[in-house]
Amino acid sequence: MIWRILVEGQEYEADTEMLKEWAVQRRIHPEHYIFHPLLQKWMYAKEVEEIRGFLVPNLFTGIPPQSVAVPVQPPPLPLFKTKYVLRRPSFWPVLIGYWFLSMVGAGILAASGNSNVESGWIIFLMIFLVALCMLTDRGDWNIWQRIAYFIFSWAAQAIIAVPTLWVIGIIMAAGNRMNLIDRSVSFFASIPIVVFAMWHSKLFVKRIS
Repeated sequence: MIWRILVEGQEYEADTEMLKEWAVQRRIHPEHYIFHPLLQKWMYAKEVEEIRGFLVPNLFTGIPPQSVAVPVQPPPLPLFKTKYVLRRPSFWPVLIGYWFLSMVGAGILAASGNSNVESGWIIFLMIFLVALCMLTDRGDWNIWQRIAYFIFSWAAQAIIAVPTLWVIGIIMAAGNRMNLIDRSVSFFASIPIVVFAMWHSKLFVKRIS
């Protein structure tokens, strides 16, 4: 496995053993960029599991001069730093399942003459999924923060539904499908709430450092 290390504008390559050796020799600073060959992204050295135990701030001695430097543009800074990645085998099936149950359940209610409760069904599913995510929190939030988000999700969905109604309403009116507007607005207004909750659940994300 070949790692790429960016030091003072120069890029170096090293296998795992050499990377660990350089870390032990204090030749890599915790704030240097390293390209992870498995995760396929740039990370700070202090975030790399294989070497972070060897790194000591302020004891950087430099890469050995015999190492071959490869000219490279510095990697762009990420929009935000995160220690988590999605568990795709669970995240996407659950999100798709949420869409399926929302639409099918609302359709069944509408067909049985209960179209006025379509939104209620989708909000019920949203609250259930948010509750599940808060019960399986990844560990960043305390119990009061989780309870607050659970309560906040109700109000947030209603607030997001207002601009969503305008957008969905225009689309449904153009397609002459106004009978779908209630379920569509409720579903799309709930998506940010659900996705954010899933991002905070250990069922759907895993720690990388």
